[in-house]
Amino acid sequence: MPAFYAEDLAYCHHVGFTDPNLPPAVIRVLRENGITHGRVIDLGCNGGTLLAALLAAGYAPVGVEISAAALAIAAETAPGVRLHREAVVDFVFPPCAAVTALGEVLCYAPHGGADTLADDTVLQRVFAALRPGGVLLFDIVIRDDANAFRYRRRRTGTDWTLDHAVSEDIRRHRLRRDIVLDRRLGDTWRRSRETHFLVLHEQETLAGRLRAVGFDVETARSIGGVATLPRRTAFICRKPAC
Repeated sequence: MPAFYAEDLAYCHHVGFTDPNLPPAVIRVLRENGITHGRVIDLGCNGGTLLAALLAAGYAPVGVEISAAALAIAAETAPGVRLHREAVVDFVFPPCAAVTALGEVLCYAPHGGADTLADDTVLQRVFAALRPGGVLLFDIVIRDDANAFRYRRRRTGTDWTLDHAVSEDIRRHRLRRDIVLDRRLGDTWRRSRETHFLVLHEQETLAGRLRAVGFDVETARSIGGVATLPRRTAFICRKPAC
């Protein structure tokens, strides 16, 4: 099985790609929608930064993550929080007040496999688990056939360097990220590689599917005042209160 957020990338993502402004912004959105307490399930929790913030704010967070390495970091970042190592499509949702899936989690097709949102099964299961008035908050990469992603970037931290090349298959509506990571361990460096695939969605089509499931849907280019990245849309989906 190809690596997916293995030890080095899980570490690099946690220390180098975590936006400290996002957790308070998420909590702001929850509170604006009347979610002030209760169970919040964070899909693709990665290193647990949002889980720790939710716990400190008085919620009962639950983390779901397919990467064992990321879950190990989350266990240290948010001690005592319940964690599940499962793919989103396999997770059995308990009753909850809110579900979050940020960082394009619902776009991922681990190891190039099935699309998490290929049908409405996950959306229906989330809707059933949410209490009346509950919220599903997530973001996706949207389709834009006229402006396909194709670039290469390099980022460097104190003990890591990451190169990633991004290419988009317009015909198949898929994004590919080829990642090369060098991490310093003591006096030596270790190189690892991963390839990630994301399925891109058309914004209004997905919004229509969510409404058909039963959600009230709002889309935005920011989450609690924090702007999304280019070609990312946030979905704030509310289960009717009655």
